[in-house]
Amino acid sequence: MGDIYPKAVGNGDIIVVGSLDLQPQEGWIYPPYMAEKCPGLPAYEALYDCAQAFAAAQPILMMMWQPHWVFAETEVDWVEWDAPHGECNEVEQARGEACGFQ
Repeated sequence: MGDIYPKAVGNGDIIVVGSLDLQPQEGWIYPPYMAEKCPGLPAYEALYDCAQAFAAAQPILMMMWQPHWVFAETEVDWVEWDAPHGECNEVEQARGEACGFQ
């Protein structure tokens, strides 16, 4: 939002009443039952070894973000990535050194 939000707060157009304690996150999610079909999850390396498990009609692997209303309706697990060394380079990632998203 750039400087729009701080200016609106400074002008009194927005009143901050408190924190919602939301933990923003962006990444890949999958249904919990896939952990049985793809041993090694939630580590992303497991996806290399069990890509066929996600090639059927019912499983899902998708990019998502939170907060989002879908998490109130659906149970999901998050794929875990390697900790980046410095900034996460989203373009040049490989097995053994993949940080997911910046």
